[in-house]
Amino acid sequence: GGERRTLRTNPEEAAAIVAEVRARFAAEASPSIGVVTFNLPQRDLVETRLRDLDDPRITASLDADDGLFVKNLENVQGDERDTILFSVAFAHDESGRVPLNFGPLNLPGGERRLNVAVTRARREVVVFASFEPDELEVERSQSRGLRDLKEYLRLARLGPDEYARRSPRLPEPDDHREQIAARLRGAGAVVSTDVGLSDFRIDLVLSPGHDPGAPSLAVLLDGKGWAARGTVYDRDVLPRSVLSGLMGWPGVERVWLPDWVADPQGVVDRLMGRLEEAWARAEGGRRSVSPPGGPAG
Repeated sequence: GGERRTLRTNPEEAAAIVAEVRARFAAEASPSIGVVTFNLPQRDLVETRLRDLDDPRITASLDADDGLFVKNLENVQGDERDTILFSVAFAHDESGRVPLNFGPLNLPGGERRLNVAVTRARREVVVFASFEPDELEVERSQSRGLRDLKEYLRLARLGPDEYARRSPRLPEPDDHREQIAARLRGAGAVVSTDVGLSDFRIDLVLSPGHDPGAPSLAVLLDGKGWAARGTVYDRDVLPRSVLSGLMGWPGVERVWLPDWVADPQGVVDRLMGRLEEAWARAEGGRRSVSPPGGPAG
């Protein structure tokens, strides 16, 4: 196309998102999709491109209250969809650098906007970016939002396992965690402790005894790592959304210390029930045919 890329719009990214939307509409009758962009010009570009397809199903979905939405970072609040397509939009400038002006993300509290955007997904977040995460020179900025964005892009680019390998941290002894793990093992679960990413470590990973190779439930505790997180978003919303959205965990549960102290057996029973539900969900997903991920046509 002859569209000029500006610092605020990214036609290539818009085209890739439109292709992804078309593929998903080709694969299922009424996919649950939202598109979130970093700024208004990119939002307008993506919506225009989608409407220009003249695809009656896509247009009808755009016009429906609970259908396909395209929103910028400031305007996405309560809307949730199974899949969020996330358009970073900003790209290299003439000098080949990635500019550090990411609009609302740079402002104080900008990291909350990022958290809101990535927590709109019930199942998965697909990130569209036209630069490598390490090209974002966040050390030149004071913005917490930019630092969080870089880590989120690294996580999306590398995948959880590789990200964890490159972000080593020694496991910390935690009596509370070990106590819960021991009780769950006694109830028949296969349990690993302190698994995964630097900032998104999972306290307990549970597999059912009858299928020990199928980690199905991630359990988060309110231990030291939880207390060290600054905001309620960081402590409660972001880890759950990253685990279920970006990493595709079948189940994510929390255990609060007061609940454990009051009724440890009740907590064990709840987690064992959730483990079986999550395992069954994942089994069903493995048996079904997943839709094609690439562009249609």
